[in-house]
Amino acid sequence: KPDPAGLSEFLKPLNEVITKAAALTEGRRSDFFNHLKAAVDSMSMPVAHVEESWQMAEFYSNKVLLMDATFLFICLG
Repeated sequence: KPDPAGLSEFLKPLNEVITKAAALTEGRRSDFFNHLKAAVDSMSMPVAHVEESWQMAEFYSNKVLLMDATFLFICLG
């Protein structure tokens, strides 16, 4: 089992990517907000928040799917 300092160093690059991705969801919302939010929420690190993060990612993924289905319905309708 790695020591806490080694584990922290090992996870540092992943943490940086997650932080950059989370920054994309802050501020003005883009057209791809739901896509970004689904990706960021599925990458959460704290173990205590895994279930909640998974549910949030699933919520935004479903929003994306619903938007796509609505768009197709309108276009083909």
